Amino acid sequence: MNCAAKGLVLGLVFVILGCSGGESGSASNSEGRTEKSILGYYENTVDEIGVELKADGKATMFVDGEPAEVTWERDGADRIMIYGADGWRIAYKFNSDGNLSDDMGYGSILRKQ
Repeated sequence: MNCAAKGLVLGLVFVILGCSGGESGSASNSEGRTEKSILGYYENTVDEIGVELKADGKATMFVDGEPAEVTWERDGADRIMIYGADGWRIAYKFNSDGNLSDDMGYGSILRKQ
């Protein structure tokens, strides 16, 4: 590989890294939602589902009152993914009011308590 090609490849790598770094910064503060502001307990009393989002990607999910230790992570500016021990995952979207709605179209809303 000649010097010009190496320079082009390095330049492309820096552009890609720069763009992804910019996205992660804007996603963490999008619409005023810092990680600290989204931590807490969310509940849907109709479906008897609740989730407590904790720091460091830890969470407890409650289904019919039964707790299960799960993990979570941000997936863009307004979505989170919750992962269970058996390989299942659930996507939730933040509404403008700060509550969570399922991202599967079932219409379930978890209200922040």
